[in-house]
Amino acid sequence: KVLSPLDAAQELEATAIVNVLRRAGWSVTLASVGVADGAPVLCARGQRLLADTTIEEAKLVSFDVVAIPGGMPGAERLGEDASVIACLRKQREAGNWYGAICAAPAVALAPSGLLPPQATCHPAFERASLPPTCRCGWCVTSRGPGTAIDFALKLVEA
Repeated sequence: KVLSPLDAAQELEATAIVNVLRRAGWSVTLASVGVADGAPVLCARGQRLLADTTIEEAKLVSFDVVAIPGGMPGAERLGEDASVIACLRKQREAGNWYGAICAAPAVALAPSGLLPPQATCHPAFERASLPPTCRCGWCVTSRGPGTAIDFALKLVEA
């Protein structure tokens, strides 16, 4: 089972995660952050996505993977949301996989100490030249929309 929280996400990243993982036979739950239950999530470029549940409901469930899409300001908001961070910490403590793409590794994982030493993110947020997709420890990170399918495939591989 996979959890993917949504709040002003980059549309391609959010939908690539869902599409690839569902094609791999995984159950994917989209959880809205910052909107009323049943309300659409307005993504970074104006597309609206309907979540399956809220993050408050999702944090009560155990997941095999938590995958954080990027996009601003959504990635920053996810990093500031106590329920999202609680889900990510729960993953790490259980030795379960989690991942983030685009701005999310830098602005959602790093401030909470959830970013492994070797990781990558959108070039606008990185300090060094890193590979487009990186898998280390229990975390998968990736650069942005152009690597979204590779990111989701790395999660399947992991």
